[in-house]
Amino acid sequence: MDQHGEQDRQAGTALRDAIADIGARFARPRGEEVPPSRLEVLAASMSGDATAEKREGRDYDRIADMLLSDLKQNAMLNARRARDGAWCLWETSPAIAAYEPVLERYLRQLEALADKRASRSLCNAYLNQFRPDRPGLQQVSRTLETVSLVAGDPYNGLQRDLQLFSLPQGPDNMGARALRERRTPIELLRSLGVSGAMSLQGGFVEPCVGAALERLVHDRGLRPEARLDFVKALAIDPAKGALLFPRLKALVANALLLPYIEDTPPDDIRAQTLSLLRKAIGDPRSHGAEWRSMEEAARIARRWLTKQSIDHFLEVVDRVALDRMWRWRRKFWNAVFETRGQDGQSIVEEAYVVFDDVGYDRARQMGIEDLTVGRFLRGGGNVQAGQSVLLLRIGRMVIAEWSHNGRVRIWSDAKRDGAPRLYQKSYSAAELKSGRSYYPDWERAHMSPETLSWQDAVADKLYDLIRIRIPQSRYR
Repeated sequence: MDQHGEQDRQAGTALRDAIADIGARFARPRGEEVPPSRLEVLAASMSGDATAEKREGRDYDRIADMLLSDLKQNAMLNARRARDGAWCLWETSPAIAAYEPVLERYLRQLEALADKRASRSLCNAYLNQFRPDRPGLQQVSRTLETVSLVAGDPYNGLQRDLQLFSLPQGPDNMGARALRERRTPIELLRSLGVSGAMSLQGGFVEPCVGAALERLVHDRGLRPEARLDFVKALAIDPAKGALLFPRLKALVANALLLPYIEDTPPDDIRAQTLSLLRKAIGDPRSHGAEWRSMEEAARIARRWLTKQSIDHFLEVVDRVALDRMWRWRRKFWNAVFETRGQDGQSIVEEAYVVFDDVGYDRARQMGIEDLTVGRFLRGGGNVQAGQSVLLLRIGRMVIAEWSHNGRVRIWSDAKRDGAPRLYQKSYSAAELKSGRSYYPDWERAHMSPETLSWQDAVADKLYDLIRIRIPQSRYR
């Protein structure tokens, strides 16, 4: 638009607003219902569809204050004030919806006006400012079931086809369609003609995303990579990796993890899923409070992280240890992890790795991402260059498996004071050898691996403590 055209548009807007103000002030005495004045009709005829959106620069708090006062005195609203009132229901001070009788009076007047632009304003305000705990939300929803017909396209079609403004049907139907078409709710709304300032991170989009995630939890037919990609599109900020909707964190975790109660996705999908969840929610091993509302998902995540810790330990030690010594240990500890308990899951409930500087640097050089490990304190005891420790919790015990020429040590009561604790940021070598006032109950050097000497001894000790036998055929 050229400069003159913009000036004409601004002048027209100012004139329209002035006419409407005059009409609002003089044409309708309080308490008296009269037909719209000619001034109001003229203002409405000059108003474009943009007036259905919230207008920048308007003092909606002041508008809300005047509306509240007028509606308390049973004043009649004109179409323009009804349009503005739609944006004063929840996010102004005062908020009209906080006053139930006043809200009911406003909604009845708006409905009686049957004004297209006022109706469209209410539709837009509802979609943009939606939140389940909003006061009066149900009343507004019921009004919109009727008013959306006056609002015209696309709102009438959305109510007809998707019951968009009905609760709880609207969000549920949008969530179902989003999953069916593999499109985010905001993409769907925009493709169906809802434009304007629809927020990617709130309003009506949030319950629709929640409904899609809820359905995704129970959809076991989706391919692992498609599941991960769709959850990322629905609920993760691509720039920051944070949750778009923090209130939906349990549904995000459940949608990504609960389909794998009995199986495991490919290694790359598992690693990407763990990376996403640790960044968006936190590591369930060290940020357990963040996972309290999704215990089953947390259990699955911990199981995956346990396997990941073992893999990291084995991969790094493979590069720095003597093959003659190490290949037997790799085979044995893999056999331990693959042994199942009565619940069908690995007997290894938790695992954590402690690296020295050499091992940590090697892990980084290998491109291992999201490396959450403990580090040896400098001056905390003798540690060989590249030496690492794998801490395992199995049943009530904690095991420290030292690489290189270190020993395997078992503390039978992991909860007893002085037993090594998993997930610390730093450790002294001494506490992983002799504990802190609680010496290990059992230890063994890795002697004669070719004859399975130490392996059989550890397997026998595990059987004594948890009554589960690790078949020799798995580590022979």
